Amino acid sequence: MTKKMMKKARWITWCGVVLCALCCMCFGLTAKYVPTAFAEESKAYEWESVEIISIAPPYTYSSYETASFQVFFDKDITGVNYKHLAAGAEALKTFSKNDNPNMTAAIIDSLDESGVLDSMNDCIAFNGKTVREWQQFGPLACMIQVGELGVNNSMNIDFNGGVPGTKITDFNQAFTFTFYEGLKFPSGVELKETVTWVYNPHTQTFSIVEESEKDEAGFSVYYNGQKITKENNLVTIYDKAAFSFDNLSIYTESIHASVKIEAKFDELVAGYNYVLVTVTAENKVDFEHLQIVFDLQQTVVEEASGCSSSASVMSGTIALLACGIFLKKRSKSV
Repeated sequence: MTKKMMKKARWITWCGVVLCALCCMCFGLTAKYVPTAFAEESKAYEWESVEIISIAPPYTYSSYETASFQVFFDKDITGVNYKHLAAGAEALKTFSKNDNPNMTAAIIDSLDESGVLDSMNDCIAFNGKTVREWQQFGPLACMIQVGELGVNNSMNIDFNGGVPGTKITDFNQAFTFTFYEGLKFPSGVELKETVTWVYNPHTQTFSIVEESEKDEAGFSVYYNGQKITKENNLVTIYDKAAFSFDNLSIYTESIHASVKIEAKFDELVAGYNYVLVTVTAENKVDFEHLQIVFDLQQTVVEEASGCSSSASVMSGTIALLACGIFLKKRSKSV
């Protein structure tokens, strides 16, 4: 072999090595976004860390006035557009045929096996309910889409206004999102720690809540001086006419707490009458609930003859909830 031929052979070999290396690099970058690259050994796969950097203020779309929240991350969470990841694998395959033909059954199965689909349902909570709990209203109640319009570092969380129980009508509230450790995404990244974001309706911005800033929603409830707890929530009423919500006192440690009292009755009647007290601190995700049972005892009234008696329920109407609720707030000691 001549020197010229040897030089040419070395050149071809070198070019082949470079081309092979470039192909491997391209395959590596592509494989990052294909769930099948880690689905079979998802437990052993080392998920990269990702962080949330912002959440856009909500907006509505469609005639159902579906509310949408867009969450942005510090790196790509997907390489393609995946629709409705809150659905199960079989449902996602049906959606994909119509909306996203690049999602094959194998890729969807990989998303399921790697834990991505379950984490979407269990590692995201909105206003105290996980996505899985919101989905109990219907399979399209809460929809999650990643990579919409080619924005591969974003996730859209939509609440379907056409599903009863899901439509958001009040946008002047402190929406709360909690994203739990272990939330996984198709690009092979996951959240490594739990974070909570709260919406300020006045500035129309979301901000992350630091652990030290979290507000406590603990509270105490009394009726006529009787303390009501979850273990002892029965209050016996002997005189219907004397019953009043003016006698209901609620004390909370939070200076930012809001209190809601719901009577599960239109009028106090003999037997059990239920009231639900809900206290929510501005920065607390888990709402505090306390059910109060007012047991109205029938009053025995003796007749003038003294020969017989009859049971009767005293008449009257209860005071409106909006009137007379005595709410005291104690500021936390510094």
